[in-house]
Amino acid sequence: MEKSVVDQVAKTLVDQASNVGETFRRASEFTSNVAGSVQDGMKTAKNAVMDGRDAVEDFIDDTARSVKRSPIQSVVITLIVGLTVGFLFGRGTSRK
Repeated sequence: MEKSVVDQVAKTLVDQASNVGETFRRASEFTSNVAGSVQDGMKTAKNAVMDGRDAVEDFIDDTARSVKRSPIQSVVITLIVGLTVGFLFGRGTSRK
C-alpha cells in the first residue's frame, strides 16, 4: 500500500511538472507575440512620422514656389488673413 501511495504522489508530481512546463511555454509564446506586436506598432508609428514629415516638406516647398511665382498676391493674401485674425481676436477683448 505504501508503494501505491508513493506511485500516486510521484505521478501527481510528474503531471504537475508537465503542467508547469506547458504554462511556461504558453507564457513564452505570449511574450513573443506581445514583443512582435510592439515592434510592429513602433514600425507603423515611425512610418507615419516619416510620411507626415514628407507631407509638411512638400507643403513648404509648394508654398515657397507659389510665393516666388506671385509675390504681390502672397503679400495681399497674408495681409487679408492677418487683418481677419486680428479683427476676430480683437472682438474677443472688451474695450472700456
